[in-house]
Amino acid sequence: ETFKAHSRITDNYKLFIDQLTVLPLTHHLIVGQTGSGKTYALHGLLMQMLLKPVEYQLYFCDPKASSIALLGERISPENTADNYDDIIALLEKFVAEMEKRQSEMREYLQYKIDGDYTDFELSPHILIFDEYAAFSLQLQAKEKKQRDHVNDLISQVVLKGRQSGFFLWIVMQQAGSNNIPTFLRDNLPWKTVLGNAEDQTYVTTFGTGVDIPERKMEIGEGVYTYPAIANKPKLCAFPTLNFDILDALDQGAGVL
Repeated sequence: ETFKAHSRITDNYKLFIDQLTVLPLTHHLIVGQTGSGKTYALHGLLMQMLLKPVEYQLYFCDPKASSIALLGERISPENTADNYDDIIALLEKFVAEMEKRQSEMREYLQYKIDGDYTDFELSPHILIFDEYAAFSLQLQAKEKKQRDHVNDLISQVVLKGRQSGFFLWIVMQQAGSNNIPTFLRDNLPWKTVLGNAEDQTYVTTFGTGVDIPERKMEIGEGVYTYPAIANKPKLCAFPTLNFDILDALDQGAGVL
């Protein structure tokens, strides 16, 4: 009940980390080793989306067919993929929906030329890509034409999606250039590192010359950056959920 109450006083197009930190939707990179709380943090963010009066369109890519795929099958089975070919098809579908939205927004923008999807109360579309490094390894083994096609799809989303409300969230253990293209990593404005990570993880995620607050991180705790709100890594702690997210989804609207 506490979680629901706080969710409902938060803007339809914003998500909270804690009682003092509320962030507008944007592209998001979540990094952390196993046990750091990546899935834990995602659960809280997903529950917020499901509680919004505005319907969020959620897409799930999980090449390891882990817990995120399971959640996707409960929340949005038609938009959940856990093998390479299905992931490519889902990316293509996501971009097609984005292009359709961009076409529709041309009419809206005649009334507010600098507006975005929030001004017209349109649904956000969020593609959550778990274990991106595993997919990246699969992609590297493909022909150049296929690699270029996938990189073009992803680039379109990160470069063009913000105004129309289409966002990419990437979840992974390491954000080095061998796991994620530098161009892609640098164009995900909201970056979060959970747990006590190695120095190199902070460098690849946030860049060189950043100071990381020293403390022992519990599950779901870490640091984040977000343009104009936290330009330098700032401590964060995602809320503890004392309920099971699968039970909440199974019980449906009575709980959500």
